[in-house]
Amino acid sequence: MSGAVPGRDGERRKETPMRKIQIVDVSLREQAACNGSSLSFKEKIEVARQLDKLNVDAIETAPIVNGKNDIIFLHTLAPLMTRCILACPVGLDPELLPDTWEALRAAKHPRLNVVAPVSTVQMEYQ
Repeated sequence: MSGAVPGRDGERRKETPMRKIQIVDVSLREQAACNGSSLSFKEKIEVARQLDKLNVDAIETAPIVNGKNDIIFLHTLAPLMTRCILACPVGLDPELLPDTWEALRAAKHPRLNVVAPVSTVQMEYQ
């Protein structure tokens, strides 16, 4: 009886397929949102490298808010990511989309996370 496993009561039960749990790390995104604490450029690169070595499924970075500094960080990080998806949130600003994609596209698995406001308060103030 392939595909069946013994249950607690000795009865044979159909085996349930395994599901994959994906791990998305948001450490770099959340660290950028914290006031008062900041990692250096080198520390951020090292955190991402270790996460890639740990084989997490995706690493989400902070959105581009500091212009050239954030773009340089993503340009530097993208080719170093060999296993995981490198994701960066981008809003609905048409000017940021090409810059963000250019910074990410050297990654083996780049991803743009489009963040759209859904509440009236967010729509008015973002």
